[in-house]
Amino acid sequence: MSSTEITQTDLVKSITGYDELAVEKFFPDVDLFPDDEKLGKPLRYMRALVFVHKRHDKVKDAEAVHQALEMPVRVVTDYFADEPDDDVADELAESDLGKAEQ
Repeated sequence: MSSTEITQTDLVKSITGYDELAVEKFFPDVDLFPDDEKLGKPLRYMRALVFVHKRHDKVKDAEAVHQALEMPVRVVTDYFADEPDDDVADELAESDLGKAEQ
């Protein structure tokens, strides 16, 4: 019988930047995202980009940091638009529409 109703995966997806900092402080040897190359240090990078995006939207630094750190992992990883497929970009460039823009 488990002690909680939340799954480990759902809990990981709910981790905020503040949680990351607290784990680093109290459990310095623990890597929260050991098996996921998409998270961990890249997650810190993504939070930093959220911070920069907020600053570009004229949010004051202290609030921008707060907003970036309070976001759960699932929100941070879905924050940015998907990069266009290289194949799609190449096809567009070679199309009549792409040629008209040049």
